[in-house]
Amino acid sequence: DVQIEKDGRRHILVDTAGLRRRQKAEDAVEVFSQSRTTDAIKRADVIVFMIDTMEKVTEIDKRIGRQIEEEKKPVVVVLNKYDLVPAKHAPDEFVQYIGKTLPVLKYAPLSMISAKKGDRVWEVIEICDELHAQSGVRVSTPEMNRALEAAVHARSPSGRGPHAARIYYVTQRGIHPPRFIVFVNDPRAFAGDYIRFLENKLREFLPFHEVPIRLEFTRKNKPKDSRKRR
Repeated sequence: DVQIEKDGRRHILVDTAGLRRRQKAEDAVEVFSQSRTTDAIKRADVIVFMIDTMEKVTEIDKRIGRQIEEEKKPVVVVLNKYDLVPAKHAPDEFVQYIGKTLPVLKYAPLSMISAKKGDRVWEVIEICDELHAQSGVRVSTPEMNRALEAAVHARSPSGRGPHAARIYYVTQRGIHPPRFIVFVNDPRAFAGDYIRFLENKLREFLPFHEVPIRLEFTRKNKPKDSRKRR
């Protein structure tokens, strides 16, 4: 681990042994590198996901991207060696390429740097600070439920009649990552694609545009029947 300080804030950089750029990991060194990467993802508050602009995104990169998303860690995707890219390639090309090859991280900000020259390296630290702050935001219950109502209005959950999926309300239960409890009639009625839709919409409507959020669905308890029975 390496400690650095910027603007009075202390940062601890947790480095990993770089994974080799190949499709399959077979030997012990590679397996050890993967385990270190997994441990680093779990330890980190914010991930700096370094991509070499001179090479294609690999299956290993995609696997790391999925791990980051599963852990719900804020992440900045850093495109290194951008100074070596021919001028004919516009930045938008890389944005589209990363969005296509790492779709699970499409909400993450991108930064283009040259680590060798030191160009825009401190910008990455600033982005990490912003993401950490964003991941620690608490939202009022009324604001959350207005956002939820707008999301459901944009696309209702599936099903009709008595077995239709129903959403009642949402509350925030934690931060780092922002964690929300969604009260519904039956958690089993909500498919993965609709959960991802809700995550994306709530990020859009709430101040979590560039960080992942975690939704947990729980059954709303029915009120007890207080009527006296004969």
